[in-house]
Amino acid sequence: MKNLSFKSYFFYFLILATSTQVSGQASLVANVQIPTTGAEPDGFLVWNLKMYFSSQHNYFSIVNSPYSALWSTDGTSAGTQAIKNIATGSNFGGTSTRFFFIGNDPSSTFAFPTGVWVSDGTNAGTSLVKSFYPKFVKNLVVGTTKAFFWTTDLSTGVEELWVTDGTLAGTTSMISTEYNHSIATNQVVMNNKLYFAANDGSTGIELWVSDGTPGGTVQLKDINTTFSTASSSPDNFAVFNNKIYFSATNANNNTELWVSDGTAVNTFMLKDIHPTSSSSPKEFTAMGAKLFFSATNDLNGTEVWVTDGTTVGTVLLKDINNSFASSNPIGFTAKGTTLFFLADDGINGKELWQSDGTVGNASLVKNIRAGSGSITENPFRASLAVANNLLFFVANDGINGSELWKTDGTEANTVMVGDLQPGVASGLYYNGFPSKLYVFNNKVYFKANNLINGSEPWMSDGSTISLLKDTNPSSASVETIISKQLYPSFSSSAGEAKFWISTTNRIFFTATDPTAGAEPWVTDGTQAGTFRLKDINTGVGGSDPNGFTLYNGAVYFTAYDPVNGREIWKTDGTIAGTTLLKNIDATVRTTGPTDMTVYNGKMYFATNNSTEGIELWVTNGTDIGTMMVKDINAGINSALPKNFTIFNNLLYFAASDGSNGNELWVTDGTAANTIMVKDIYSGSTSSDPYGLTVYNNKLYFGARDATNGIELWRTDGTGAGTTLVYNISSSVLRPNSNPYGFTEMNGTLYFAADDGTLAQSFVGAFTLWKTDGTTTQKVKNINPTTDAAPFGFTVFNNKLYFTALDGTTGYEMWQSDGTAAGTTLVQDMLPGSGGGAPFGFQVFNNQMYLFGGDNTSGYEPRSMNTSNTISLIQDLVPGLAGSVTQSYVIMGNNLYFWAMGTNNSTALYKIAGSPCPSALTPTGTTTTDQKASVSVISIGANTIPNAATVIYQAQFVELTAGFSASTGSVFTAKNGGCD
Repeated sequence: MKNLSFKSYFFYFLILATSTQVSGQASLVANVQIPTTGAEPDGFLVWNLKMYFSSQHNYFSIVNSPYSALWSTDGTSAGTQAIKNIATGSNFGGTSTRFFFIGNDPSSTFAFPTGVWVSDGTNAGTSLVKSFYPKFVKNLVVGTTKAFFWTTDLSTGVEELWVTDGTLAGTTSMISTEYNHSIATNQVVMNNKLYFAANDGSTGIELWVSDGTPGGTVQLKDINTTFSTASSSPDNFAVFNNKIYFSATNANNNTELWVSDGTAVNTFMLKDIHPTSSSSPKEFTAMGAKLFFSATNDLNGTEVWVTDGTTVGTVLLKDINNSFASSNPIGFTAKGTTLFFLADDGINGKELWQSDGTVGNASLVKNIRAGSGSITENPFRASLAVANNLLFFVANDGINGSELWKTDGTEANTVMVGDLQPGVASGLYYNGFPSKLYVFNNKVYFKANNLINGSEPWMSDGSTISLLKDTNPSSASVETIISKQLYPSFSSSAGEAKFWISTTNRIFFTATDPTAGAEPWVTDGTQAGTFRLKDINTGVGGSDPNGFTLYNGAVYFTAYDPVNGREIWKTDGTIAGTTLLKNIDATVRTTGPTDMTVYNGKMYFATNNSTEGIELWVTNGTDIGTMMVKDINAGINSALPKNFTIFNNLLYFAASDGSNGNELWVTDGTAANTIMVKDIYSGSTSSDPYGLTVYNNKLYFGARDATNGIELWRTDGTGAGTTLVYNISSSVLRPNSNPYGFTEMNGTLYFAADDGTLAQSFVGAFTLWKTDGTTTQKVKNINPTTDAAPFGFTVFNNKLYFTALDGTTGYEMWQSDGTAAGTTLVQDMLPGSGGGAPFGFQVFNNQMYLFGGDNTSGYEPRSMNTSNTISLIQDLVPGLAGSVTQSYVIMGNNLYFWAMGTNNSTALYKIAGSPCPSALTPTGTTTTDQKASVSVISIGANTIPNAATVIYQAQFVELTAGFSASTGSVFTAKNGGCD
């Protein structure tokens, strides 16, 4: 790196060595396990000799990213392939010739399903039948030839029943939207007719039927006639012996067991199980010639009941939890002539039970966890399934967490199949409940997390347990950074968590292995030089390091251990040199220092010492030199300083003193000169400044005051000089323009904002804007109807590049020269409305590198030259699935990134640039124009302030007359990583 300190005025060209083009190959550096978030597989459907499921890869919260896909599997990893790049739901159902599912309309930016899809199991045969955007689609159920589903208008709450045969012409509404229908969570198809609960506005919620035509969609029976609008609320539908069994309430009997053959005359209460109250029957499951269910009476509580379809044959199977207490059975599953279920006998807790179906016969299979019970049930479903002549279920023995178990019905052969998360952690536990089990080809399939691959599809035949395929190997750490880029926090944030950083010769990052959990790692770009720095939180728990920051030759980060809590650690890149900086807070806390920022030879950050709350701190890299700068919000209350930005040799940030709300502050590192710049929103209300960006010798940011919503502001560092730049949105519905993504190009500041003029959207309707400090204007309405959501602003070849949604091509790369005519789509990488969703833009060796998807190679690393030609670098995982790569980082003259290789494991890759020249010599004269034909950056008459660092990356950098740098500043010109 060159340090240029000079005051003289000159005009010259700094010409850097011309680099060769990247070879087009990425070489493997190291195979290290990276913590992943997984694909959250769901909606498993067995159809036509294969199993289909959705893989939800919404890394950036993009609804229709191309790596959210419909997958198929033949039960092998090689035979598990992405069929179609579309974010699908879990609502699948198949007929003899095709299957239906609910998914997202690719042109929609809504984060919920808005369309109905049909598929024959191929890419070409998978298509959107009809979009209902902006309505929400739900509750799809399939008959023998057609699918029924519901739509909800989120603005009015009106629900509507539809039917489809898989064609647009054959997709019609069954019930007029003039009614406010209220459907139950359960519905059922019998004899190609749909039976459901609905409210027509006059008779309450009652039993309805539809044959798939408007005329044949009618109320079957008004069961509760207590008064005109009284509801019977039929629910828990189940088909048994060509009849429908369900729970319902009439005028005299509360909620009891009902039955129907599909006619009004033969729709009646089968038995009043609980004469004085409701028996609330549910969990209907057939075995042989009997139907088993859960019901409540006043003598036995909630227990297992059985019926043969007659009143006299509807009886209590067994009172498992004696007297008035309840065993609360759930998860009835038939295996041959044995019924398995989960129940609590009042002694052993919730455990696995079995019965041969005869009255009085029910026994505990095994007391897996003495006392408290081994089963934590999902109130909506239990996790039991039969495959390979075994019953599989999820249980927790108190030692291994919630894992997969199996039984043949004997106590001795009721054992755990495998411990995916060793120790008390749970591998088959998601969002507080056990994973659901699915059966295919005599194996069980399920969603599980082994802390290495994230939540992915796994399978077992009872002897082994194995990963079906890692369909989403992307690192959760990099995903966190990109999420902030896509949807920056419009309110104050605690700072961006950084999970990797490069120095001149090493990359520091967070990685996970099976023995140590998430810990700090380092690589010098070689296999041998890639290793874990320290097992800070010993064992599999992991210290979860983040916030990597380079300061004074060392890398600082926060990490957690059970003795010190989350504190700042530092490393020189060696195991011995990885140490705790200081235990600032004597309590063991899971949250800790944030926003580590180097300024004026020291590192500043926000943290809490349990006495003064979260305040402004500083360190010189030593224990004794780590101290609080100022208790801004006096006492235990927190100032919550954040968004640190250097401007005019001072450190600016947002903080609250307890009286004036969250406002703009400044410090020179002393307590006396740590002051509020201005109370923008006067009084205790906060202006919440964010996105602080230096431009044109001013500091620009987003904030709000008592008159305007969240708009564009700037400051010269004084209270009087802190003013609103422009009130972009005057909309009553969306008064906040929420500007974000501030990026300077050619003397103009570009950003995204919402002026409130486009269609109403939950997240706003953002497009590209610009300002020169005097005039602020919209560049172009990229999406003429709703949210373009531009993100990833990057300057390359004198243009601004970013990803946006135009409503036609999906998320694709755009470019702008600052004019409406010059703001255009670069390339439709993934033709159609799905979008290639390019991200991770990085300028390197006179090219721009990115990640994006197409219909041939899936989501892979790509490069773009100065002619806007996007090329595939390497198809790391051949086929549509893609390697799902992550953001790039430069070290030396190489470009590094994480991706999944063909061996199904996540690895670090590098792209080699040209060798760095031994010297970078400025050439040219003050009179001769020697501009090159490619990549010229012209720097005007700017002054680099004291101690500031400015980096320009190009092949040629032109410093025009008047350019100067103050004492201690660093000016760097880079060519693909060469300084």
